[in-house]
Amino acid sequence: MLKGISDNQVYDHWLRSAGSIEPAYDYFSFADLVNRDRATTNVSYLSIMNHFSKKHPSNEQAVSALNTFNKRKTSDSNFHKKYEDYWHERDEHTLIIRMRNRALSTTESVHSDACEQVERLSKKACQIAPSSVDSGSSVSPVLESAESVSTMPSETEIEYALKAIAETKYDLCDK
Repeated sequence: MLKGISDNQVYDHWLRSAGSIEPAYDYFSFADLVNRDRATTNVSYLSIMNHFSKKHPSNEQAVSALNTFNKRKTSDSNFHKKYEDYWHERDEHTLIIRMRNRALSTTESVHSDACEQVERLSKKACQIAPSSVDSGSSVSPVLESAESVSTMPSETEIEYALKAIAETKYDLCDK
């Protein structure tokens, strides 16, 4: 459905042009336009077509389209098969989009967590700064104190962060 446009405006526009499409007042063109779930689409289509058919009882195309739609539950009708295939494909497409969005969200979350972990480990490592030792001292400027050693990231923490970063390189949505 288009944002900023009311449902009634969309339905009215569809009704004005639906008589000239093939087949006239086609359910599937309506379903594609409104882009809602099956139940909402069915109720809307049925309501609009019933109202239109009562206002224009001589419009045989509209009456025929309504009769065709009412055969959706008759398993031996052509419309039933098209209807079931259409909704199977739509539901599958919706599921794929939902899964892709979930994968993207998960990837973003893992990436964010990995970056935060690397940032935390980097800050920890930077806290072990060289001391201002005079040039004649035999003390190593790398470690200021024994306390600094305890704040260094462990090898396991570093490996975890690097592994998390590497895993975010794979785009889960392309699989």
